[in-house]
Amino acid sequence: MNLINNLSDDLTQDGDLERVKTLKGVEDEIQKFQEQIKEIVDQLQKSIIAKNKVKIHNTEKFMEAVKFRENQSEEQTIKILRKLYNLKKKVFKIIDENNPKWREEAVFSPIFLTLRNRSSSKFTRTRTN
Repeated sequence: MNLINNLSDDLTQDGDLERVKTLKGVEDEIQKFQEQIKEIVDQLQKSIIAKNKVKIHNTEKFMEAVKFRENQSEEQTIKILRKLYNLKKKVFKIIDENNPKWREEAVFSPIFLTLRNRSSSKFTRTRTN
């Protein structure tokens, strides 16, 4: 708005304009022109503000949806991990009931030793019968 006022001031300070102002109706036309510019600026501002509000609203809705999906995914992951943990406990309980010495046997099993040897060259135990 200051730009319009400055432009108006610059126009009114012009010497040629002073001579033109003396003509009948020129000041009224200048005033009408300034009002039209002000109306156009106001319309543009309203339009831009409305579009900006829509964008802000859409962004907020998107962020809410992302947060909701993130929380939902986290809850599902926690449920899956709890089920896995409970299942693991049940499986090991059954194994313990059926064979109490399974842990000792598992340490020297060929699969365990193979995995152990691959992970580190320090372990070179072999099972003796």
